[in-house]
Amino acid sequence: MISDDVCKKHIIADPDDMAFRSGLSNCLFDAFLSKIGIAQNADKQVHHVLFRGTGSNSFMRTAYSQNLLAGGMHRTIKYLGAISHFAGSNAPEITARIQAARGAWCSYGKLWSSPKVASRPLVTIFKSGVYSHAVSGLEARVLTQSELDRLDRFVFSKGRKVMRGDACAKILSEDGTMEYHAIPSKKVWRFLQLVPTSIELRVRRLKHWQSVARCPHRHVQLLASVFGQFSFEASPTLDAQGRIAVGSNPWAMQFERDIRALQDVDDGINLVHDFAGSCLRVFTDPPEQRAAIDCTALRRQYLSVAIPPPGFQDDVSLPLMLYLRLICVSPAIASLVTAEEHMAELLWRARLQSATCALGVAALLPTKDVPNSTYTDPSSMDDAKVKGALQSMRSNLSVTCHSLLQCITTHVDGPTPAQAVAQNAVPPE
Repeated sequence: MISDDVCKKHIIADPDDMAFRSGLSNCLFDAFLSKIGIAQNADKQVHHVLFRGTGSNSFMRTAYSQNLLAGGMHRTIKYLGAISHFAGSNAPEITARIQAARGAWCSYGKLWSSPKVASRPLVTIFKSGVYSHAVSGLEARVLTQSELDRLDRFVFSKGRKVMRGDACAKILSEDGTMEYHAIPSKKVWRFLQLVPTSIELRVRRLKHWQSVARCPHRHVQLLASVFGQFSFEASPTLDAQGRIAVGSNPWAMQFERDIRALQDVDDGINLVHDFAGSCLRVFTDPPEQRAAIDCTALRRQYLSVAIPPPGFQDDVSLPLMLYLRLICVSPAIASLVTAEEHMAELLWRARLQSATCALGVAALLPTKDVPNSTYTDPSSMDDAKVKGALQSMRSNLSVTCHSLLQCITTHVDGPTPAQAVAQNAVPPE
């Protein structure tokens, strides 16, 4: 009988120490297995190693280039179904998940675009046949935000195709052309009845910890490995008050974040408050209080729709006209065309600073007798061209510009409320 699925971890100093400790552990393990009639196949072993600190680059080259261990060295190892990277990165696992989900998507062929299939059955097939490949079992890992975003982008790209044309809003413009605008991502999640990967994995982890909290005495090894202290760890995972210490292992830190997320749920506000920072009380307090919390409320909270009361109106953003006198004294500005280009730069700069204001600018050229004119066409800002009707100008702010660089970098302040009221009272010519 051959033993299988055995994982061993060593703390080593250099490649020679790695070879010695690996051989010693094999000898000790063989001696133990022989007592129960089991052996191990050393030729099937695979190893990966990571060195840190001084000389780590040369140690890495030596370890991966020379045949020091039985079975060989590999930068990625598939263990218990998941891919383990030598540096602890989840990128290879995420890549493999996306490839598996993409293969499952392609296996259904033209089903996704078939008009004979209703939307609800199609969503069910997508969730069970494609989405499950991407997220199944990932709650046991600590993923970064970039890795979660990769999974969300894949779900978006396929989920919009499942919507079959409903993923964009079609707007008929005044000139008869059709404009297409992508709907918000939250509507895609709501159509698929899914939530972002971070929320989905958090719900699954909380449900798992709930099952552990029901019978903590049956999960002593799990609790000791996550919240205990190994011999190679410099500091304990918990402080004197039973709180998760700063710099603890990633799984303990992730557990604390998940527990604190329950305060966003009505049933979990009192629970998190009673813990007083000690998240481990979830395993010691009476189980009735823990079992009463529905972790799936985090999903419903994200997919919920806020219905305003009768008579509610959204705040209307009124355009604010800002009048500014721009005195250009640069010798390079000697024509009205150049002045318009100059003002266009200022308008473009100001639009980025305050997108809700329609700006009016007056130009006074030193070499031309040009009347004070105000250009007030907001639509001309899109293509950085100043044009429009002329209005009587009341200068609330004067800016002397000696160069184009100074002009486009000049901060534009808005008018006071009294000035805004006075501007609205000025009739156009």
